[in-house]
Amino acid sequence: MSIRNSLRTVRTLLTLGTLIGLTGYANAQTLIEYSGEARFQLDLQVPDAALMPYIPAGWTLNVSTQGNAKDANLRAIFVDRMTINGPDGRPVGTGSNRLVYIAAPVTNPAGENVQLVIGGLTEDPSDAPGPFGVYLLATTHMMERTTTDSGSGPILDSQDWMLAAATGEHLEMHIEYERGIGNKRPPETRSFTLRKIRTSFRFRDRNRYWMSCAT
Repeated sequence: MSIRNSLRTVRTLLTLGTLIGLTGYANAQTLIEYSGEARFQLDLQVPDAALMPYIPAGWTLNVSTQGNAKDANLRAIFVDRMTINGPDGRPVGTGSNRLVYIAAPVTNPAGENVQLVIGGLTEDPSDAPGPFGVYLLATTHMMERTTTDSGSGPILDSQDWMLAAATGEHLEMHIEYERGIGNKRPPETRSFTLRKIRTSFRFRDRNRYWMSCAT
């Protein structure tokens, strides 16, 4: 998949964010790691027929009917894990990682609204296939983020991502936008589920970049 976007000004569709995450298993509530991350979420609209082969029986798409993510049925989430530390505070693995994963907003048979992770690319070999069993190793990868403050006028951010697996899977994004003002939210726990795998994330000072577009 290839995603290419270049936008000069994106205001209401973007929210700035840096987050600190605590990752563990939902059932045992065992702390696995801490991480300081910057995330960028791109909301997309693709034909439902293209997604249905990935949706388990009894699950349904949960597509928003309003707001910035209206009609979006797929999310590409770019994650710069700037620091990764274990419960003892020591770095885990190389101590950082960059990845992108694709998720669909769904409702499971229990009526819970969750994200179904259907694929991803990661530059850390130890992170593939990852907690959901669907990540591929990106043997080629590049990420660059810049912020420009001219002293007058808006602050402009840009992001360039490219990850490609040896088997040909490829995802690329190039975007430039005007930085918006983020809202601070209380700590929140969300579950991301694929088949019988469930992982809990707890975020502090949780904001994100958001952009919605049709493809």
